[in-house]
Amino acid sequence: MSEGMQYRISRARIFLFFTYFIVIAVAAVLPILFKVTFFYYASYYVLYFIILSEAWNIFGGYCGYVNFGVAGFAGAAAYTDAYLIKIGVANFTTALFCGALVAVFLGLLLGYCTLRLRGDYFSIASVALATIVQMIIISRPELGGGLGFVIPMPEPPQPYTTFVEFLFVVMVVIASTSVLISWKVAKSWIGMGLVAIKDDEIAAETLGVPTFRLKLLAAIISALFIGLAGATLPSYVIYLDPYSSMAIEVTVTTLASAYLGGLGFWYGPLVGASILGTASRVCTLTIGSEFNVLVIGIILVVTIMIAPSGIVGAIKKRVKEGNR
Repeated sequence: MSEGMQYRISRARIFLFFTYFIVIAVAAVLPILFKVTFFYYASYYVLYFIILSEAWNIFGGYCGYVNFGVAGFAGAAAYTDAYLIKIGVANFTTALFCGALVAVFLGLLLGYCTLRLRGDYFSIASVALATIVQMIIISRPELGGGLGFVIPMPEPPQPYTTFVEFLFVVMVVIASTSVLISWKVAKSWIGMGLVAIKDDEIAAETLGVPTFRLKLLAAIISALFIGLAGATLPSYVIYLDPYSSMAIEVTVTTLASAYLGGLGFWYGPLVGASILGTASRVCTLTIGSEFNVLVIGIILVVTIMIAPSGIVGAIKKRVKEGNR
């Protein structure tokens, strides 16, 4: 690697870390100065899908393994968090990390059992695992069964006046960290190995790439952030049920965000989820939430027709053509 390239990478690293801390600092102060509750409720939705799509992209975008079980992972984490808070054995922070650990366990389970499968077989297995998780929750009366249950709203820590303000800060921290980790993976040997697996797994194995270990690592990182996002859901919705928390819309929006922004680019899901999340909230306010999936579908189809590699991919292509 040339000195000039190392210098550019160092500058990019410093800028990214500086931006990371600035974003978190602004998010921590904003609810104290800006008391508009609806803004924080709407922002949660956008941040939720930024985290989910960034996490999914690490496994599905870099590695090429399409996981259709996002809603199941997030739902399992949500129910773990909600149940621990309901029975009074954990506070918000402890329950949050317990929910994330459950999602990591599911990621390990999915990895060890199915990562030797390829293509459609793995995708089918991920759907099956999510369905099994949902059926288990529905069958358990202590989890509310198919009806769900109400979660007590935690008290907001000072200086925040409502819990949704504090939740906004938590979501910004998780979302910013997911973007930072996604960038770190993409720029490291791990990302290079995952891309090699995506391009040709057999050739990667022949060249000595530890394919199974890298896929398992990607699955764990992805599941961790999906779990962290899902575990915040009970404190946002207050009422949790297995049908809305694990709805197919969650998986569709997650995948659509990654494809819209640019699959395989570390900041592609950030762009895609910001656009789709904002469009969804606007639709909810204007024409009703029933049209969310329709709007997402239209935006995705138009983007694929105009820019098959996503918004980020199209911009990068234009820049390259302009430099020729």
